[in-house]
Amino acid sequence: MAPWFQASFQLRLAPMTPSYELMRNTPSQTTLAGRVKALTRQNPDCDWDIEGLDGPPAAVINLAKGYDLISVDPPDYQKAKAFFMKAARQGSAAAWHNLAHLASYGLGEEADLVKAFDLLVKAARAGSITAARDIGFCLAIGRGVPKNLDKAAIWLKRAAESGHSEAMVELGLMHSLGEGVSKDLAKAALWYERAAMIGEPAGEFAFGLCLSLGEGVSKDTARGARLLASAASKGQAGAFAGAGLALAFGRDLPPDRDLAAYFLNKAAQAQGGLAETVEEMQATLNRHLSS
Repeated sequence: MAPWFQASFQLRLAPMTPSYELMRNTPSQTTLAGRVKALTRQNPDCDWDIEGLDGPPAAVINLAKGYDLISVDPPDYQKAKAFFMKAARQGSAAAWHNLAHLASYGLGEEADLVKAFDLLVKAARAGSITAARDIGFCLAIGRGVPKNLDKAAIWLKRAAESGHSEAMVELGLMHSLGEGVSKDLAKAALWYERAAMIGEPAGEFAFGLCLSLGEGVSKDTARGARLLASAASKGQAGAFAGAGLALAFGRDLPPDRDLAAYFLNKAAQAQGGLAETVEEMQATLNRHLSS
């Protein structure tokens, strides 16, 4: 698997605004769900699952209490776990998913990847699309479960068809490589495009490359360059070099030396073997611009 594919499964803990006090006197189930969703939109980097908020109000409130306990400094994961367990037993798919996070990363308990995978399955069965994606990822790399690319593709497809943008990219990658599914560059490009159209940076990067190379789709270097630039602007490391060179030489994008240098420097700082290659590109670029 490509490094950026493996690195995409990360736990991001962003502070959340305490929510229980805002909801304490709200009897409406719909209002409870709406408020928790609004609070989560204020913290877009938070990876804690908030799906399934149309469940019982008591479950939503217990879920919110758990979030409050991980938002303090230091977080109280053990107490949060107790509220997530209550919410899970009351029908919250998000709570099962959050319990999987705690088990996977050893937050408030010893890390247990097998237990985490079992909790992900419970979350997915309860309706969590994100958990379905995570199950696919775990099966793809053998995290807490024996590696099984065929089953991974099934779970990723389930999540992708339900609108999960990362699952779309990962399923596209599997079609590109012929892992777990038949190798089909056209299907890969289709999934990349679907992810790109909803603003997923990895999808923009992958589909931008497809368009630039004419791989699985009709070649369109101008559109490809625009997608690479968009992905780079959102921090997608793989897109830095392509966007930088397009901007530097005015190929399919208006030339912009400063922005080109910025993206090329970002690419040179990326981990892995990319750095030396991009530094060589930048040296060539500098010689071109000074001539």
